[in-house]
Amino acid sequence: MVKPQPKIRRSALPDDGDDNQPFEDEGLSLDSMGTPVIRDSYFEPDFIIVHVGDNRDVPLVCIEVKKEGGTYQSAGTQLHEYIEVLAAKDPHDEFVAILVLDGKFYCYSIHGRRAPTPGGDGWETADNLEGVFEKVAKGVLGGKGKRR
Repeated sequence: MVKPQPKIRRSALPDDGDDNQPFEDEGLSLDSMGTPVIRDSYFEPDFIIVHVGDNRDVPLVCIEVKKEGGTYQSAGTQLHEYIEVLAAKDPHDEFVAILVLDGKFYCYSIHGRRAPTPGGDGWETADNLEGVFEKVAKGVLGGKGKRR
């Protein structure tokens, strides 16, 4: 399922709660990924693609699209913040984050490492982007990797 401009919140730390009080009373709630979250702030990537499971949504792809003239440094920093938040939500092993900037796209792993591209300049063709989605789809639908 594609979620356009979803609000994602930082996961609550395990020691953020009081065991004697319901988490709703502590300012916590559960997100669609089954993770207790702090409601005071959120991030809003352009798209997240999730696998809808029986108990929770499993993050597969995070996409951030920037207009022409955006800087790689600023956009990359923003995407890394999204990756950090999603990494705490037990994403699928095939998870990938994609940054689209000035007609090129860059792919990142859940660890924030960028996939190599020729000359480090990013990919420019839809064929390369299709290959990224195909790899994720095959891994998820073909049962490769953990479906956490």
